[in-house]
Amino acid sequence: FHTGMEFSYRKIAFLRAGFKKVCEWDDDFSPFTFGAGLKLGNFGFDWAFIPSQRLGDSQEFSLWFVF
Repeated sequence: FHTGMEFSYRKIAFLRAGFKKVCEWDDDFSPFTFGAGLKLGNFGFDWAFIPSQRLGDSQEFSLWFVF
């Protein structure tokens, strides 16, 4: 299962944390993730950090626009 939470400040800045139940046979990924986001008008930016022992830690970025 996956679960998470998000804290927002004035619906502009966001902090996120998540937990993923890791299978007993899959010890590669840490069960904890975190990230942040920023929304300015119709534009937004999101960042996430996903730790992994085998592949190395990864970061994911996204830019988005709503029209």
